[in-house]
Amino acid sequence: YENEQPFRKAAEEEINSLYKVIDEANLTKMDLESQIESLKEELGFLSRNYEEDVKGLYKQLAGSELEQMGVPIGTGLDDILETIRIHWERDVEKNRAEAGALLQAK
Repeated sequence: YENEQPFRKAAEEEINSLYKVIDEANLTKMDLESQIESLKEELGFLSRNYEEDVKGLYKQLAGSELEQMGVPIGTGLDDILETIRIHWERDVEKNRAEAGALLQAK
């Protein structure tokens, strides 16, 4: 029994030190989770600001033309390219009509 006593004491000390490590890991986990939540909130805020900025720039660049056309203003690359395509197609049709009118006038 006396021979086993030091081994038992060493095992208990090891277990106690592992409990401390677990507690520290839990505290670190909670801190990291709160940082994740904070970063998610910041990302949402930045995304909303980005969308508002892009819409504002669209309105500045295109004026009221886009609003008159009824084109929805999106912030994704696909939405931007679609808006440009619609705008160009409208301009092409306008130029074709003008060219046709000029040819008929001659």
